[in-house]
Amino acid sequence: MNEQQEVPEAFQIMINHVEAFPMAKESMVLAKLIESLVDSTEFDLNEISSLPNVKLKMMCSAVFNHCMSEGLSEEQRSTISKTIEPYAALANKETRH
Repeated sequence: MNEQQEVPEAFQIMINHVEAFPMAKESMVLAKLIESLVDSTEFDLNEISSLPNVKLKMMCSAVFNHCMSEGLSEEQRSTISKTIEPYAALANKETRH
């Protein structure tokens, strides 16, 4: 596989957390954040301050840093989007209720 197509480590760490705890409130925040970064959708940054610990906030910082310093290829965006979509859909559904 081409290195450009691999999911960047910062995103993979966050995705792993979301997959491990899909129903947790913090995972829903992380899923919505990832979705917003790869699909250019709106995200309320105040939700990050609601995260319960520094480790989760550092995950957010790491993905922001990656986006600002290296960016994402279209292939990476597509791969990440397909992976996070079911979790983001669940998070968006929960937010509406």
